[in-house]
Amino acid sequence: MQPSTASEGRSEVAAVFADEVAFRAWYEHSLPRVYTYLFHRCGRDPELAEELAQQAFVEAVRSRARFRGQSDAITWVVGIARNKLVDHFRRVERDQRRQAVLVSDFRLAASAVVPRQR
Repeated sequence: MQPSTASEGRSEVAAVFADEVAFRAWYEHSLPRVYTYLFHRCGRDPELAEELAQQAFVEAVRSRARFRGQSDAITWVVGIARNKLVDHFRRVERDQRRQAVLVSDFRLAASAVVPRQR
């Protein structure tokens, strides 16, 4: 779907999202590109790539009114997928930092425990 103008692009996307058959065809055409983009950027983890691709398409449906038609619709969804991937890596990094703090706190607390006298 490559519109010649932004308004044509918005109209085409609106039509795709309004018709279940058209959406299914567009989704089946677009999914491999979105999945492949994610797969090669998430450590070749097929489950993660699939999950993030699904999140990207769900977000595309939710935010379809914000599609400006300045790009191809697949490019737009790949952009959403990229944001989902960045969010995932931020979440992983945050969780790893929290876990490191917990381990450090546990070691500190364990070193402060005085052994019981028998």
